[in-house]
Amino acid sequence: RRPKEETTSRVARSASPAPVTSHQEAIRARREALEMARQESLKKALAKKEFGHREDEIASLEAQMHSASTYAAAGLKRRLQTLKAAALREERAAQQRREALQQVQGEAPRPHSGSLSRPTSGDMGS
Repeated sequence: RRPKEETTSRVARSASPAPVTSHQEAIRARREALEMARQESLKKALAKKEFGHREDEIASLEAQMHSASTYAAAGLKRRLQTLKAAALREERAAQQRREALQQVQGEAPRPHSGSLSRPTSGDMGS
């Protein structure tokens, strides 16, 4: 059987400056540390969703691509495409919401803007 001071976890000892006196306190300290890490991660994720962050990241990636190695440029290009695709999906979803709202209000929907339009079967070619 181990003495009580050996049963404390390494995470609990490193997370708190005071020595942990029981196994239950070590578990509680570890859970608190994990919860704090989870809350920080959540705050970071929510901060990324703020308006303007995506545009800043796109501009940053485009600037980095000019000086990056071939392999790094490939990764940057994929990330850039992912961000642009997400922005386009959000624009389309917002446009659909506006159109649905206009239809509910009884107004005729306006035609799509050039960047959001998809060709219809009549537009494909004659």
